[in-house]
Amino acid sequence: MKTQPNIEPSPDCDSGNVVFVQHRPDDALLQKVGLAATCFGLGLTAIESESADVNSLSLRQLRQLDTVAAIIDASALCTLGKYAVFDSLRRPNSNSVPLLIVGITPHTTQLDSWSDGAIRGCFSISPRSVSDTYLVGQRNEVTGQLAGQSFASGSTPAGALAPVDSRTAVPLIGFRSEEVERHVFVWVRLESKAEVFFLVQMDRTEQPGSLSKMRVASLFCPAAPFMMFLRHAAGEHGWHTAGSFANFTIDDPWLTQPFGFLDYRALLAEMDSCNFHTTIAFIPWNFDRSEPEVVDLFKAHRNRFSLCFHGNNHKRQEFADYRRVPIKTHIDNIRQAVARMSRLQDFTGLVCDHIMVFPHEIAPEPTLAILKECNFLATANSNNVPLHAPGPTDDAFYLRPVTTRFANFASMLRYSAELPMPQLELAVNAFLGNPLLFYGHERMFSSGLDAFNPIAELVNRIEPSTQWTNLGNIAEHQFLLRKRYDSDYDIWIFSRSTILTNPHNTGVRFRVFKPESCMPPIRSITIDDHEVPFFLDGGVLRLDVNMMSNESKRLDIHYHTRECLKPDRWGKADPHAAIIRGISDFRDITLSQFRVGRFVKRLY
Repeated sequence: MKTQPNIEPSPDCDSGNVVFVQHRPDDALLQKVGLAATCFGLGLTAIESESADVNSLSLRQLRQLDTVAAIIDASALCTLGKYAVFDSLRRPNSNSVPLLIVGITPHTTQLDSWSDGAIRGCFSISPRSVSDTYLVGQRNEVTGQLAGQSFASGSTPAGALAPVDSRTAVPLIGFRSEEVERHVFVWVRLESKAEVFFLVQMDRTEQPGSLSKMRVASLFCPAAPFMMFLRHAAGEHGWHTAGSFANFTIDDPWLTQPFGFLDYRALLAEMDSCNFHTTIAFIPWNFDRSEPEVVDLFKAHRNRFSLCFHGNNHKRQEFADYRRVPIKTHIDNIRQAVARMSRLQDFTGLVCDHIMVFPHEIAPEPTLAILKECNFLATANSNNVPLHAPGPTDDAFYLRPVTTRFANFASMLRYSAELPMPQLELAVNAFLGNPLLFYGHERMFSSGLDAFNPIAELVNRIEPSTQWTNLGNIAEHQFLLRKRYDSDYDIWIFSRSTILTNPHNTGVRFRVFKPESCMPPIRSITIDDHEVPFFLDGGVLRLDVNMMSNESKRLDIHYHTRECLKPDRWGKADPHAAIIRGISDFRDITLSQFRVGRFVKRLY
């Protein structure tokens, strides 16, 4: 028997567990199940059916109250009795733990019995009819945001399930062959209220690419049936998010109308039409250049417009590696950026979210620690792994776009809206509850102010409940939660400030934790501005928060800040920065007014 640990870091708690009964060891299959279990914060107990006393061991594990899902290799069905398994999965509330039967081939028997006649068997298909491109079925509580998506998993099915009794069976994944729909993953709901899922054996035909270059969908799709099954089976007992969030950020503009191809009033009309929110990644150098007309527009439409930090002077080497730019220069830039944005607030009344979008590329890890000490909430970039830091080797890291693995500071991943956006990538992120962050530049509107509309409409179609909001609000709502078996909730937070909400009609206790190195040291923690006790254990911050029904509370972590990190001068004494900004403004604003200039910008 093997046990897969929960996702790290993890609190000591009674999390849900997955019991996987294999006929013989299959590392590739175990890896897929393990990835899905880790993604949802579930333990994994693997039992080999050829081991001694397998029946009593398997049934004992299936009976455990923390078992939220059972997976049985089709080859092991002959060693386990159907009624004994179903009886072990039945719970006092008359519900049953969902069961997934995997590794089904044309040689598998007993499918008719285990499905109560809904599936009569698995039949062979000719090699030329086999496909490695699959189609997810209609939307339901299992397929969710993946409904209607097609994907290549790098594997081919050993057969197809049929015939299917449509009264009790729901096709989840299939493919089309010779104009006929074949089913490889089917969900059967029995009259006894038991849920049984059937998955055909999938034989790998391709090797996965480099993890560091993978998108979420590339890693998700080979394990898609297990992801779908475990998300459904675990429900509240698996890691899930508090909602669906999205944001569109435009890098570089200052608040002048228009800014190159960007017309703020015209963009507002597009946002109202398609329902999205735009953040301006504002270069602090421009703190004293805002036009009253644009400022008033931002104030009147805070639900559509917001600001965040975009470096300081936006020089290419501003936050480069320390061999070229010493860390002291990084610190000076951050201090000056904060001072300048404070002046912007004094001049205009506009508040800038403490989110840093680094110019050109993300900074090295120690600079993230400086942001943390300067009370930033997070950083958002096209890479959430710091400059020169090795990419994590564990697959589960790449399934979540927000991480605190570096300096225990929230680093968020965003996508370019100027490049083709695969629909599947959006659907997988939405299925996992990941925030969808997009960015672009004013030049993307050269063809019209509706340039972002197709992405916004696609996101809203995939998940109609998506909340488009500013990056600060997204950072404050970035946490994972799961229900414990004592009815409390584990909450894994990412940012120094978090809005906790109890959506239930009864009071609950949130057991909050966050990876924390205490660099910088924690000065205090407050809940709605009231100081509360906390403790640190093995690099994990822990505290309990009691929540009344339908109540929201704000949790803030306050760090000690060194004197040398407090906001510094906000002036513009750097002649190099002045030249860079002048050239950039000429490119973005002046050239856009002329046909030849617009042509030059497109070439650029």
